[in-house]
Amino acid sequence: MEGGGGHSGPFPPSPPAHPSCDRSRAVLTDRAGSFGDRDPPGGRGNYTQNSHCEWLVRPDPGGRGNKSQGFITLTFDSFATECGYDYVFVYDGESSSSKLLGSFSGADASSAPFSVTGRSGALSVLFFSDTNYALGGFSARYQWSECPSAGCSGRGTCDEERGECECQSLWGGEDCSLEGCPGDCGEMKGRGR
Repeated sequence: MEGGGGHSGPFPPSPPAHPSCDRSRAVLTDRAGSFGDRDPPGGRGNYTQNSHCEWLVRPDPGGRGNKSQGFITLTFDSFATECGYDYVFVYDGESSSSKLLGSFSGADASSAPFSVTGRSGALSVLFFSDTNYALGGFSARYQWSECPSAGCSGRGTCDEERGECECQSLWGGEDCSLEGCPGDCGEMKGRGR
C-alpha cells in the first residue's frame, strides 16, 4: 500500500502509517514521520500473527523525486515482540540486500526508546511474525538530516554542504557525541585543567 501525506512529485505521497501488515511495501518520502505495526503507530492491541510488513524510508527533501543522500535516524519508541521468533530488521538502503543495521526481537520495556542511524539516504524496515504468540509490537519515528544525528547531538552545527557536524569545544566524533575530556579530565583528582 502506498499513499497519503500531501506530497507532490513522481513518488507516491507518504502514508502516515502502514495500516495493515498485508505483505505490501509502504514508501515514506517525508523528511520525518512515524510508523508501526498498527494504525496509528503505538495503537492498542497486539500485532497480527504471521505478519509481514515492509517500509521503505526514502526522504525526498527537495520534493523533486531525487534520491537523497544524508542520514536517517530511526527511533523505536516502543518495542515488544515474541523473543527469538518475531523480528524487525533494519537495513541501510532500499532493500534487504543492503547493509543490516540491526535485527530486533524481544520485549524489554527499559530498552525503548533506542535508535539506529543509516548513512545511505534510505532505510528498509521489515517486520516478520510467526503463527504463535503476538505481543504489543512497535512504534517508530524517523528523521532525515544532512549530518549524522539530527542536530549533531545538540553539541554542534551541521555543515550542510559537507554533510558533517562542526562540534563545540571539548566535543568530538562524527555526531558530536564524544566528550573530549570526560570528567573534566580528572580535575577532581588533581589531574586536569
